[in-house]
Amino acid sequence: MMTLNLFATHAKNVAESLGDELMRIGAKICKDESCSSKTTFSMDIDESLEGLLRLRSLRYADDVYLKIYHNRMHPSKEHPDCPV
Repeated sequence: MMTLNLFATHAKNVAESLGDELMRIGAKICKDESCSSKTTFSMDIDESLEGLLRLRSLRYADDVYLKIYHNRMHPSKEHPDCPV
């Protein structure tokens, strides 16, 4: 089992509905990193990737991205906190 950090972009008026939808599939919302048009969340994923595949059925998300920091230990001025 592993935990993935992800974020979803969406219209401003559907943030609450998307949050409810994500919690139904087992995601944990990171409220301190979310805003009106982006919801940051984490999910525990097993080897079958079933939880990850459930993201395809999200109705309120425009896009879902894996949140990866390419150089978190030594950030540069150009990329201080850069998710890929």
